[in-house]
Amino acid sequence: APPGPPAPPPAPAGDQAREEAKQAFLDGAPGRRALETRMGAVRARDFSRLDGPRGCVYLDYTGAMLAPRTLVERHARALQHAILGNPHSASAPSEASSREDALARGAVLRFLGGDAGEYAVVWTANASGALRLLAEAYPFAGGGAFLY
Repeated sequence: APPGPPAPPPAPAGDQAREEAKQAFLDGAPGRRALETRMGAVRARDFSRLDGPRGCVYLDYTGAMLAPRTLVERHARALQHAILGNPHSASAPSEASSREDALARGAVLRFLGGDAGEYAVVWTANASGALRLLAEAYPFAGGGAFLY
């Protein structure tokens, strides 16, 4: 029988193995080093709480995203100076809310390259609510069923 493929070299133990695998990945992906540097800076600035005494890998982004520290701080500062009301009412605080809402919708459309004459931004409480709206509006063929 012909000899089989050569056996792989023994894997280094623990942290060294992870570091070697990371290095091999980075060496094979142009631009990854710069991206890793930028993402490391974002993690250090906004998510350093993951590096606490226990260390943490947070994977539940489908359930609840971690709020970046800088976002929380900026929003808290804005709320300390704003008086906002129900955007569906007629008052100065309500008009302030409506302006903020319009600015946010415009920012989303610009980010996505959408035309306000063709697309609308709809706020939902969560991803499940957004998917439900889409599914309920989808023109299913006759005889089909929508199960949620």
